[in-house]
Amino acid sequence: MKIVNNSVLLALKNLGYTEIESEDIIQYMIGAGTLIGAPDINPETLMAKGLTKEEIAKVETLASKAFDIESLFSIHNLGASLFNRLIFLRKNILLKGFHY
Repeated sequence: MKIVNNSVLLALKNLGYTEIESEDIIQYMIGAGTLIGAPDINPETLMAKGLTKEEIAKVETLASKAFDIESLFSIHNLGASLFNRLIFLRKNILLKGFHY
C-alpha cells in the first residue's frame, strides 16, 4: 500500500541482497494490497466486528488502491454511514486491535 522509490532495488543490490531477497523486501514495503491473510485486520476479524460481507468486499476492492491502512478506512472510502458506525463501535465497545 505504499510507494517505493526505484532506487531501493539498486540500494538492496549494492548491499548484497539477492534478486529474490530484494523482491521479497520490496513486496513487504509495498504491502500485499489485500486484507486476506493479514494478522489483525482481515475479512474474518472485520466480520466479527460487525461489517457485512458487502462492506468487507468493498474494503477489499479498495485495499489494492489505498496508500495506507488509515486511508483505506477513511470516510471517503467507506462512506459516512459505515465510517460513523465504526467510530461509534470504537468509542462504545472499545474494539481491541481496531485503530480506526
